[in-house]
Order: sequence, then C-alpha cells, then structure tokens
Amino acid sequence: MWALGRVNPAHATVPERMQRMKKVLGMVGFLALFCSPARGQVTPNWEIGAGYAFRSYYPPTQSRFGTNGWDFTVDRNFRRYLGLAVDGSGTYANKGVNGNYGIYELLAGPRIYPLTHRHRIVPYGQILFGLGYLHLHFPMNGEFAAITDTNASYAFAAGGGVEWRLKTKWNIRVFEFSYEHTHFPAFLAGNNLSYTEGNYRISAGLVYHIGGK
Repeated sequence: MWALGRVNPAHATVPERMQRMKKVLGMVGFLALFCSPARGQVTPNWEIGAGYAFRSYYPPTQSRFGTNGWDFTVDRNFRRYLGLAVDGSGTYANKGVNGNYGIYELLAGPRIYPLTHRHRIVPYGQILFGLGYLHLHFPMNGEFAAITDTNASYAFAAGGGVEWRLKTKWNIRVFEFSYEHTHFPAFLAGNNLSYTEGNYRISAGLVYHIGGK
C-alpha cells in the first residue's frame, strides 16, 4: 500500500523539483572539488613514498596465503605524464612447520600519470621489472632438523594506484594494486625446477614531494 503514496516525477511540485536539482548540483560540486586542478600545483621532480604492503602469495606446493610488510618507492618525474619508479618491498608470514616466509622485491620501470599532478586525485599506472628474493626457513620438527633456503629470481609487476593530495608537499597513497610474477624454485617439491607464481600486492601510505617544475 505504501507504493500508492509515491510521487510520480512527472507530477512533482516545483519545490520537490528544486530539491532534486539541489542534490544533483551538490553531487556535481563534490566531484568538481576533487577533480579540479589544485591551485598552484606543479609536477614534483622527485616523489618518495613509504607505507604498508599486503602480498597474496601462491607457492607451487601450498595454497595461497597472505603476507604483510612494507613498501618503499622513489619516482623521478621527467614529464608531467611520465616518471621512472623504483619500488622495493618486503612481506612476511610465519606458517609454522610449513615455513617462515620472507619475500622481497626490487623493481623499476615507467610510471604514467594520465591526469598529471594538477588535480587533487592523482591516478597512475606502471609496469615494473627487476628481482625477487625468497627467504624460507623451516623450524626443527620432530626428527627433522631446521632448514633455511634462499632463492633469487626475476620478477615483474603491473598495476596502478590512486593518490589524494593532502598538502603541497604531501600525498596520501590511498591504494596501489599490482599483479606480480615471480619464478622461485619449488623447494618443497624435492627438485630444482622453477615455477611461475602469480601474486597480488596491495599497498598504501604517504608520499613526499621534492622540487617542482
């Protein structure tokens, strides 16, 4: 019965139409506030960022599990739209008798800013290449002695993120998402074969700007 009391938009009164128009204009103004150019903002020469990282790791001999750690980035901007990013990260997980994992990466590659740095919201995309390093420790388990194994491999990552301008020199990295490819040997499989691993990483933190042009 409540539906009988609904107002047909075509028969709305003038005050009701004005109220809806105010709501629409308010939404447009809200979007314009964040998408409009930031007054006096220039492209920073350098960007240094640090924060928290979560990596979803998928070893060939176990089910996927999460690791937690840190992420550190340096970006040198050559153009308003283009920079060279260097990204270092380390994440960790203690799986008990299944191993204590430390996963590290050092990657570098182009970063693209489609809207430049002149807006309050700064999206970007990137493709990074470099090295991955796996530190894996198995504690003593019954009659089995403790074992530590380390491996290095090539790695790459592709993804992007969004930053929000906090102040002239500071941005908040709201989130960054990357698909990562690593190629570590499968230690638990009892052989020296290497396997392709598809991992996902999410990070967030603060970014500081140096210089400008």
